[in-house]
Amino acid sequence: AAGLDEEELFLLVAEAGAEDLAQEDGVFVVTTPMENFAAVQEALDEAGIEPEEASLQRIPTTTLQLDPTDAQKVLRLVEHLEELQDVQAVYAALDYDEALVS
Repeated sequence: AAGLDEEELFLLVAEAGAEDLAQEDGVFVVTTPMENFAAVQEALDEAGIEPEEASLQRIPTTTLQLDPTDAQKVLRLVEHLEELQDVQAVYAALDYDEALVS
């Protein structure tokens, strides 16, 4: 985020099809639909802005709340899946309070 004007960056990525721009922990996070991913990357490249990371991630549109017992079971399952050698990523649409499952 250092040296970049947030408003100018927003206009740049919005014109390329991005849905949102947010500043988190000193970096800008651009959210875009998958079909506009390449166009946003190209717009950033043409502007001379090199992303620290560019990747596709699944973001749930709805979430599921679980009670603490079920949340612990699902989180253990997710941890076991992430440990498997052939698994590249695990996504979940869970909404839970970390204090409840600690």
